[in-house]
Amino acid sequence: MAVVALVVAGAGLAVWAVRSVVRTSSTEVESETAGPRTGSSLEIGAPAPVFDVPGYDGKPLRLAAFTGHPVVLNFWASWCAPCRAEAPTLESTYERYRGRGVVFMGVDLQVDTWDASRIFLKGFKITYPVGRDESGTVGRTYRVVGIPTTYFIGRDGTIRSLPVTGGFTGKDGARDLVQQIETLLQ
Repeated sequence: MAVVALVVAGAGLAVWAVRSVVRTSSTEVESETAGPRTGSSLEIGAPAPVFDVPGYDGKPLRLAAFTGHPVVLNFWASWCAPCRAEAPTLESTYERYRGRGVVFMGVDLQVDTWDASRIFLKGFKITYPVGRDESGTVGRTYRVVGIPTTYFIGRDGTIRSLPVTGGFTGKDGARDLVQQIETLLQ
């Protein structure tokens, strides 16, 4: 009986995982079929592509507005389980570092709805700036193929590390996020 219960639970978990991958993969499919990529390179040391998206606070969210500040740029969606798991870590780390000039920016991908995203932001008490990539252009430009994906951008506007996909969860994730930020601040 216990074996049957484990098999059923495992099958349910497998279905959930496949659905998450399929939803996340839709971003990859869109980015591959949407036309040519921008000419910018996303290598370490390259300029971070600038963007302008509508913000959830009613104001435009522009990367260029934060030139001179280290930026933690996080791509997410409300239905994404790892995004939900990392949200408290992102918010608490933002609160810890914002006084030192570190800017967190969230970009909600087009595969989400405005209402679901607002519920997510309110539920996790997200206070850092968040915008919506309505056209999917920003996600394609940053080559987001899985979420959450986080980029670390230096004060000079350059990409400072490879993107991190999968989320900053648990104590190890929080430690890794802090290490990345400390590196940005050096």
